[in-house]
Amino acid sequence: MERPERIVLFMIGAFTNRMAAVLWVILILSIVTVADRIYFTWRETHGIPERKLSLPALVLWRAFFWTDERASWSYDLWVVAILAFVWLTPPAWIGDPVAPGPGPLGWLLGL
Repeated sequence: MERPERIVLFMIGAFTNRMAAVLWVILILSIVTVADRIYFTWRETHGIPERKLSLPALVLWRAFFWTDERASWSYDLWVVAILAFVWLTPPAWIGDPVAPGPGPLGWLLGL
């Protein structure tokens, strides 16, 4: 995720009182990126060629590393998925002590 997207995500979290969910998204994407960079460096230093990914692995790869072009349908789909996680995840599920109530998903499920 590039810097402008992170800033917008922080603003969305701050204005809608869903900062914990935003931090979870950035945390997970950062950890996956660091792990991939470590693996890539190890693979390059040992001369191991890149292998082809299966379809499920390719979908996850594109989701975690944002390889899609901006304004494409797949890029927009990832943005909608992240915003859905931020806004729909009940705060209690991720241990958010600040956000009140069950959140929109909790209201829909009757929690």
